[in-house]
Amino acid sequence: MAGRELLALMSAPASPEDELKILKRLAAERRVVIRLNVSRLYWTVLDIDG
Repeated sequence: MAGRELLALMSAPASPEDELKILKRLAAERRVVIRLNVSRLYWTVLDIDG
């Protein structure tokens, strides 16, 4: 599932075979997605207006 989230951030693969190659590479590189549900932040300033 996390691999698909990373895949969504990249350019779309041309074919399912390309998608599989990318997912295998992401696994080999040990890339992960960490999802944090934050309700409070202390001692920091957020640039909300970007």
